[in-house]
Amino acid sequence: IISGGTLFLKSDKKDEPPSASPPAASPPVASPPAATPPAASPPVASPTGASPTAASSYFTEGVDYSIKGGREGKYCANDNVGLICNRDVLSDWEKFQFTQVEGDIYGIKSMRSDKYCKDNKTGNMSCNHDLNAHEKLTIKKHGDQYSIKGPWGNKYCSDQSGGLVCNTGHLQGWEKFTIKKVN
Repeated sequence: IISGGTLFLKSDKKDEPPSASPPAASPPVASPPAATPPAASPPVASPTGASPTAASSYFTEGVDYSIKGGREGKYCANDNVGLICNRDVLSDWEKFQFTQVEGDIYGIKSMRSDKYCKDNKTGNMSCNHDLNAHEKLTIKKHGDQYSIKGPWGNKYCSDQSGGLVCNTGHLQGWEKFTIKKVN
């Protein structure tokens, strides 16, 4: 009988005491060589300097996006008071780009100022900064909307009547934003 590539001999003899020496083993049957896994492609650095193992981005770098607040569904603008979601019409002040730092960490760049938006801890986000620690925001997708968290205390940014402030510990409607590519 052959099973799993090994030959077994069957004997019709019954109740015979075992012999002093075991029967000679059959030579092992050679198994086919194992398949060699394909070689891995070398890592490719991203244009932002992010790790090659970083999560894929929600956004395409260099492309303009609009952000709509969750409170009234209005466009967010880099206004003189800071980032505020009170606009009915999309214009240059309401356009932003996203720079992936790593994983879910992004910088939001205003196309009005060509500068990054900052979590100001107690006041409206302002968009007149270089990409430093307080401009690195955590953005996560929730269905077709996104949450934004500031680095000060890891609080959610909320679409408040006076502007976008990152001081909320819960995730509800005002802390969710609709972000879409601008045509």
